[in-house]
Parts: sequence; structure tokens; C-alpha cells
Amino acid sequence: MDVVQFGRWLGERRRACGWTSQRSLMESALEYPHTRDLGISEAFLARLEAGLLAYPFRGAVRKRVLALIWLLCKSARQTREYLRLAGLADLSVEEQEMVRTVLASFSDAAPVAPPLLLPAHPPRLLGRAAALNELLRTLRTVETGLCVVTGMPGVGKSALAAEALHLIAADERARHELFPDGIVTFSGAGRRGMGGLLALLDELCAVFTPESSSARASTRRGEKPASSGERLARPDVAGTLNRTRSVVAGKRFLLLLDDMDARFPLRDALDAVLATGHAAGAAGPVEAERRVVLVTSRYAPEAALIRVRQDVAPLDVDAALALFTALLQRDLTPGETPHARAICMAVGNLPLAIELAATAALSEGIPLPLLAARLSSHALDISADSRRELRLRLERELDAVDAEARELFALLALLGTPAFTLEAAAALRDARWPEPTATEEVIPELLALAPDDLADTATAEDRLARTAALLGQLVRHSLLRIEGDEVNYDDDNDDGDDPGPGSGVGVRYHLQPLVYACARERMEQLDPAVRERALHNAQRFALSYLCKHEENPLALARQRDFLLAMVARAARGGQHAQVQRFVFGLTASQHNLLALRERSASLFTLAIRSSRLLHDPMSEARLHNRLGLLHYYSGSTAQARTAWETSASLCATLTARGGACGGLAWYPLYNLAQLTWELGELEMAQRYAEMSLQHAREHCQTMVLPSLLTRAMVARARGDLTAARADLEACRNLKTTAMEVGPVATLIAGLRPCIEAEMARVEGVYRHSVTATEKSVSYFQAEDDLLSAANVLLEQARYAEVQDYRADARLFASRAVALGRKAHAEFVQARGQELLLRLNNSTSCAQPG
Repeated sequence: MDVVQFGRWLGERRRACGWTSQRSLMESALEYPHTRDLGISEAFLARLEAGLLAYPFRGAVRKRVLALIWLLCKSARQTREYLRLAGLADLSVEEQEMVRTVLASFSDAAPVAPPLLLPAHPPRLLGRAAALNELLRTLRTVETGLCVVTGMPGVGKSALAAEALHLIAADERARHELFPDGIVTFSGAGRRGMGGLLALLDELCAVFTPESSSARASTRRGEKPASSGERLARPDVAGTLNRTRSVVAGKRFLLLLDDMDARFPLRDALDAVLATGHAAGAAGPVEAERRVVLVTSRYAPEAALIRVRQDVAPLDVDAALALFTALLQRDLTPGETPHARAICMAVGNLPLAIELAATAALSEGIPLPLLAARLSSHALDISADSRRELRLRLERELDAVDAEARELFALLALLGTPAFTLEAAAALRDARWPEPTATEEVIPELLALAPDDLADTATAEDRLARTAALLGQLVRHSLLRIEGDEVNYDDDNDDGDDPGPGSGVGVRYHLQPLVYACARERMEQLDPAVRERALHNAQRFALSYLCKHEENPLALARQRDFLLAMVARAARGGQHAQVQRFVFGLTASQHNLLALRERSASLFTLAIRSSRLLHDPMSEARLHNRLGLLHYYSGSTAQARTAWETSASLCATLTARGGACGGLAWYPLYNLAQLTWELGELEMAQRYAEMSLQHAREHCQTMVLPSLLTRAMVARARGDLTAARADLEACRNLKTTAMEVGPVATLIAGLRPCIEAEMARVEGVYRHSVTATEKSVSYFQAEDDLLSAANVLLEQARYAEVQDYRADARLFASRAVALGRKAHAEFVQARGQELLLRLNNSTSCAQPG
């Protein structure tokens, strides 16, 4: 090696030891006893590294170069390598003595056990077995990299990480195999910016530097400990990073950074801690290194930094109740269990909140019913939380997002539901909502936007993208969760009125109950003008959405909770016309009625009350007719009958007063004819069928065909086959082409094979009735009208029973029950099951010839 090559190597060695400049090394040399009197100047070091000194070194230069081993060498191997590269051979007796002294300083420290700094062991960890096993599997398999445990405040991230570390540490064999150089834990709370990074790296270096030799090593290397003021004045960032790399080089350890702050420079920390390289004097491949950094945080770091991310959700219902019971230190009575569940649900099954609620019940003696009632409306007001810990944790995360995202967070409470869509959130921030018109866009969410924006799709896309970015900040800070999917609407989901994942409602955002309570509090603090404008926007968006999608059950399911919240808000505000518009839009189709189910009854109550206050009997009649349909689908025939009779009575009163009902009166009369026929009240069915046919002929020609078919079916049931045949011939001859538009065309096209099936029944041709029935069923299923398909099958099953084709009757009835279940129509299911029960009690098994 020549002098230039040695100079380059020396510069690299200096930087590896933590001196970022020749001046910093000079300052250390001037303070160190063995080098301060040798005249090692910055100029000398510059010339040495530049290769400008005579080589091999002689005289004073040789003495200074040799003395630098006190500062630049940390092991015997490094010392020997330095002497060789510097060409310092044939050492004098004095020089040999100095080298022996240096080498002795490397070996006088006693072996130090690897550090084992564990967090406090959590007293209990209920309901986290799966999450704990997943984290343990991650820590045992990841070779080197960052593993992150994220979740909202108080969900139990730190407890989960602590339990995992204790389990690994308890298995001494596994610990020595995985992390032979130690497991260390540092709190990340409050560590922000470069100051927080330097403090952490200093502490990490101190942990991995044996305490007994730290003072001597510092003196030997000439490191000048800086006070906090000096570090703030001139932080040696590069030097600290290099020093950390040198200290951890070759080590295999697990580092837990618990409760990491969003403003901590994690990338720089990982650059130092996870740097790859050989330890001084160590042998073996670099691949043998193993350093895992485990971070718990409400904030999700950049995806590029993460090897494995595990998001911790709140406890499930049973685990939450078990935790509350354990903290209560006694068994719950049967009467207390529902209240305990309500308490856990009110706080979103969040472990920290459950602990505070249990403390309030146990230490302060608050009865569980009172506590449940309090938390149901004021989830953040847990009496035991005197330090406002829940609020402070949420506020800390909110402070980390920008002002615009914080304002949007508060406005989200105006949507009236913790689950919402991107377009609903975007609507809160838009002041323009003219009446909509139907249109189509490439991006489905654009269908909800106003027409003037649709003319400029770039503006609409920009609004959605900006809102998504703001919501993304909340998601990244675990204040908002994304849920749902984009699968088909027809999924046999039997979960009642909650669409849930897999129902086709698409991706939605969700606020956990405590976060939602925080949003409501912040919303109350907003400028009233901002609040009123956003609420106005939300209502206009809801009406715009209904106008476009009232015939689209999938689209309405996507916004259902939000639309229902807007109905309730309009009712509270005395906006009766708005209530009417909302309810008519929400109940416009059979699908929507079935989807809303129990909620529809309260909706109709609000809308009927609004119609009466507005003195609008026509709207009230329409609402009673739809309410009757809801009761009919739900199997409440008596209530359905009452609602339809009320609707028909309102229409009759309105007509008697000179009002114009048009074809409105036909609907309740037709529905009453169908209902009484199905209930076997044939005389009443005949009367209602006649009345509905009369109204259809006078006011609504499009409904003549279904009225005639109904009268024919009633006539057949009464045994009047001649009358039935005449009505069916009239159906065949009825010219309806001009009227077959939209839903009417769908209905009439489906009734055509029904007419043929009924004619076959009247004429006694069983095979023809089966063929026509199957054609009608196929049509209605293709149109996604499962209820009509089920009714057609049920009528054919009755006819097959009468004709003594009982095996066929069972098959048709079973299919009708299946379709009724799929459509959530209890009445159809009940009638089909009654028929099946009757058939199963029969012994005849005749088959068609």
C-alpha cells in the first residue's frame, strides 16, 4: 500500500469511528492524554489523508501516526491491521511498549451479559391469542427489518408487544438462537424530530457499550460528551449515526420502540440500526446478522420501510365481556350481563376504555345500568378517566394531521353515522348541489356528484381525490378504518338490515365509537356557519343521490345508514317535505323495503306524521300502501291489511272531496285482492279484484292486465272456470305495447307466461302449466325479482297438489321457500313451509304422465 491509498483508508476509518471531519478528530486528539502533546493538527491530518507526507513515515510524523491507534483502533485485530497498512514495522522498544498498552486496554473489561431490557409484563391479555401468535411468528421468522404493530389509541398494542417479548425472553434457548445480543425496549413517546432521534441512538449505544468500560472507552477514543445544550447548538447527526452503526455492527438483537410518535424520523433510525456490516474483529458472513426493530404506534410508517405490519383491532364481543368481568373481580348476574355488554359496545370493545369503565363501576360504585346509559350517549365521559386519558390520546393523534383534515374529521359527525362513503364525505365540503339528472361515469362515485361537476369530470375527480387524501391521514393515524368490499349485491347475506362485508355496499370508512364521540365534540366547537353549510351540503347530496338511485338497491345499500341519518335529522328539524322525499326514495322498490326491514316501520311513522302536518292526504295514502307492502313481505298480514284499507279509505275520501287520485287508488285495492285471495277469503277477493279492475280501466290502463289476471285466478279458485277463461282470453287480447315502458314493461313481460300458466290450469293441461311457470320464473329471476318468482312457484305448487302431483308440489314449494328466504320475505316462506308440511303428511306420490 502506498501513502495515497493509506490516506484514503485512514479517512474511511476516521468516519467509521464517528469523527465526521478532521477538525473533530483533532479536537479529540488535543484532549486525549497520550496524543495532546504530539502536535496533531487539522493540517497534519489533512496532509496525511491526502497522501502528501513522506512514506514510510519517520521522526515526528511516525510518532503521530503511531499514536493515532489510541483513537482509531478498538481491537487487537484493528491495531495489527493499522500497523501493517501504515508501514509501521520494526518497532522500537518504546513503540512496542505503547502498542502493548493499547492492546491491554482492549482485554481488561470483563465479559458483559447481553442486555435484556423488557417492558412491564401486562397483568392480563384476554382475547388476543391469535394476534399474539401472529406477532410471535413474525418475530421468530423475520431476519432483519421493521415490524410494526398499529391500531387506534387504547387498543392494546403495547400490551401485545410486551407479552410477546416476555415469552421470547422466557425461552432462553430460543432467545439465544434468535437474539443472542439482547432484547431492548425504549419508549417512543415524545421523541420527535432530530433531537428525539439523537437521544434514542445515544441511549442505544449506551446499552450496547459495557458500563464498566464506557468511561475509559470514551477517554481512549477522545469522544467529548456533549451536554444537551451543546447538542442543540451543533448536533453531530452524521457522527451519531456512524457511531451507532459501528456499535451495532454484527449484533443480533430485538429492539422495541413502544408508542412511536408520528413525528419521529424512523427512516433515519432504521438507516443506523439496520445497517449491514461486520463487527470489529468478528468473522463470518454478513448474512448472519439479525436485527429486528419492533414498533408499536397509532401511526402507520411508510410502507417501503415495513417488512411486516400487524393491525390490532378492538376485542370481539365475548373477549370484551370477559375482560370487563375480570376487571370487575366478580361474576356478573344474569341481569347485569346485558348492561355489561352494552358498556363494552358503547366504548367499541376497546381494552383501555373497558378498564376505565370497570374502574368506574368497581371503585366509584356506579351501577352498571346507569353506566351503560351514560356511555351510550357520552362514550368519552367515563367517570374514572379523571386524567382525560382517552381524550388526550385522541387529541394527540389529531394534532399530528393538518388543519384541513381536522376540520373534515369534525364535519364527519354531521353525516349522522359512523360508517360512510368517500362521496358522502366529499359532499360535506362542497357548496353546490343543483337538482341532479341521471348520467353515467367511468368512476362509480362520480354518479353521486352534482351535474355541473359531471360536466367537468376532472373537477369531480380532484374533489374525490382530495377528500380521500384527507381521510387517508386519519386512516394512517388509526382514527378511521376502511371496511367493506365490492362483491355482488345478491350474496345470500342473512344478517338482517346491516349490509356488512360481502353485501356489495362497497368500500366504506368507519369511525370507532370513541372516535365518533370525539368527532361529535369537535363538530360542536366548529364555527356555526361552517357547520350549517356542511349540513346543507349533506342533505342536498342525500336528495341528489336518492333521485338518481331510488331504483338501484345496491347503490342505496351503499349509502343506507347515511340516508337514514338524514331522514332523522330532517324530522328533528321540522323539514317535513324533506322527510317525505327521503322516505319515498328509500322505499321506492321491493328490494329497498326488504333491505330496511324493521327500520322501515319507523321511517313510515315519520313520513306519515309529516304528511299529516303538511295536510297531504295523497302522500299519506301512498305511504300507507307501501307500509302495507312492508308488513306483507314481513308476514304480518293483519297489519298489511289495515295499512291497505287505510290507504284505500284515504283515496276514497280524497275523491269524494273532489280531489284527483288518478291511479293511486288502484294499488291498495289490487294488493287487498291479492292478500284476501291468498288467505282464502274468495268473496272479499272477488270484490277487491272488481274494484281494482274498475280503477285501472278508468285511471290507469297499464294496470288492467294484472287486474284481469288476478280476477281470473280468484274466479278459478271459486270454481268459476268460465269466468276465469274469459278474463284470461281478455288478457291475451289486451294490446299493451304502447304502455310497456320501464318497470311496467318488466311487469307485463313477466305476466305473459303467468297468463299462459293460468290458462293451462283452467283447461287442466298440467304439462303446459309447468312449462309456462318455468318460463315466468326464469324471467323474474333474470330481472332480480325473487319475490315474484317465489309467488309464481308457490301457485304452481298449490295447483300440483290439487292435481295430485305431490312430488312436483314439494319441489315447487321448496324452491319458493328458498327464493322467499333469499328475498327476506317471511310471508312467502311461511306459506311455502305450510304447504310442505301438508305435503309431507300426505302419502300420495303421483307423478305427471
